Amino acid sequence: MTTNLVRLLHERVEHTPAAIALIDAQHKQYTFADILTASQRLAGYLTHCCQLKLGDGVLLLQPLSAELYIALAAIWQVGAIAVILNPLLGQRYIAHCAHEINLKVWLAPSWLFTTQLFSPTLRRIRYKIAVGVPVPGTVTWQQVQKSAPKTDAVELNAEAIALLSFTSGTTGQPKPIARSHHLLLAQYQALAPVLQWQPGAQELTTLPLFGLANLVAGGATVIPPVNVRRPARVSGLKLRRAIAQYQIERIVAAPGILGRLLLGASKPLPSLHQIFIGGAPVTQKLRDRLQHLALNAQITVVYGATEAEPIAVIPPAPLGKGGDWKIPSIVPTFLETEGRPPQMRSRSPSQPLAASPPLIRGEGGINGLELSKPASFSPNLGLFAGQPVPSLELRILDTATNQSALPNQPGEIIVRGAHVLNSPHPQQRLTLQGQQWHRTGDLGYLDVHGQLWLLGRATAAIREDHGILYPLTVECLVNELPGVARSALVQWRGRRVLLVEWERHELRTENCKLKTALAWAQLDHIITVRAIPTDRRHNAKVNYPQLARWLRSPWGKWQLWLKMAKTDQD
Repeated sequence: MTTNLVRLLHERVEHTPAAIALIDAQHKQYTFADILTASQRLAGYLTHCCQLKLGDGVLLLQPLSAELYIALAAIWQVGAIAVILNPLLGQRYIAHCAHEINLKVWLAPSWLFTTQLFSPTLRRIRYKIAVGVPVPGTVTWQQVQKSAPKTDAVELNAEAIALLSFTSGTTGQPKPIARSHHLLLAQYQALAPVLQWQPGAQELTTLPLFGLANLVAGGATVIPPVNVRRPARVSGLKLRRAIAQYQIERIVAAPGILGRLLLGASKPLPSLHQIFIGGAPVTQKLRDRLQHLALNAQITVVYGATEAEPIAVIPPAPLGKGGDWKIPSIVPTFLETEGRPPQMRSRSPSQPLAASPPLIRGEGGINGLELSKPASFSPNLGLFAGQPVPSLELRILDTATNQSALPNQPGEIIVRGAHVLNSPHPQQRLTLQGQQWHRTGDLGYLDVHGQLWLLGRATAAIREDHGILYPLTVECLVNELPGVARSALVQWRGRRVLLVEWERHELRTENCKLKTALAWAQLDHIITVRAIPTDRRHNAKVNYPQLARWLRSPWGKWQLWLKMAKTDQD
């Protein structure tokens, strides 16, 4: 079997050559024919001037832009491999990664070539292409676009590598993560029924591979005028202006960026009809606020991992339609009866979405709310992730017996399928009855309806003699409360500590009430912190390793002891 992903672009050009394919951050428009022509000129330069051969590596450090997609098409057209690494992780990291593949070309923004001053490995790459102003020792993008085009695509085996990235190396030597043409095609086919791409639809994306899939499907991809690599600094105003200017119909983004979209929003966005969220846990609070901003939008939540995207989906509730179709909500019902577990509510599509989570008032707790459950594990706790996609097999692994767990029984989520990557880490691979499975490292369970619920990372679970406390069983409840930005459950010196980042300083007084309401979790302390560290990629998931380093540091220990002493006095 032979395949080459770039052929999908060729087929799209044959159907709609004059249709708009891309609108970049500088408002420049590209048709599908423009993308193909530019990629063929770059392919011609790579072939004739760089003597690039099948399997050679091109170090591609271009951010989300039209040049990124043009470069990917050109690299795959000549049968080369797009190599992605972080040049800011140091010379030893770069040198180790460079030993894995023959890097012949380096394509990046002009400013990034200053990093070669500190890296002999980067300096040894012979051919360098600068996107932007001229840099000594490089060829500019404009010069490359004057090359004679290469119009034919190399025939490749389906397992030929298309994309090579590397782990950070924080727990050892960086390891290569290879994605073949076959795997990327399988991922596209798995995502197609979920994202429901439509030819000609205007889509704003902040996730590069999703933007590539939208191009292949014939949609118009709008690249926002923001730095998506720094989601915490993204301007919500610029995002809203881009949506209004281009009448964006669809947006694909992580919760962190969508949270920035909501900041300062006062006017609705009527053009938005579909919102797809993935990359980090999604609260009902965020979904409700997005629905309030885009009343006509259907919101889909996608759960996946780096090695397997997608894994499960929460589909949108049909707007304005009745029927018995229901979706479990991740908004907790705060119960008034002691000893009963909090249950997740099911909402009919005919029920309107509120701008903020509806709360049931009772005696005690926070604002009269109680979150009570028995000490043992109870179903309907954690983060609802939806129905596993049909393109993969999913099981819950009972790690004690290496057998599949029963419904409502917690365990590790393992998956296998055509779009599941073969992880470079041996501890993420598992063989059961002769079949290879990928261990996601996430804990969860399947309910009696076969729907997936998440309980958090296996490494973050608090395991003690009297039981296990799963992080998301607590964090999901707390994160839905008004005024909570995020929370993190950690174990520190044998104590269960809940860290809470409040949106407003004056809400810190709610910690005592929160501890009472969460008595079932047997928390030793609830501590207010200025900011809980999050992942740099999405600015949404709690960065537990960084949090652990802070707790071990002298400054972190001193701050925590001080705050604990204060709460004990209170």
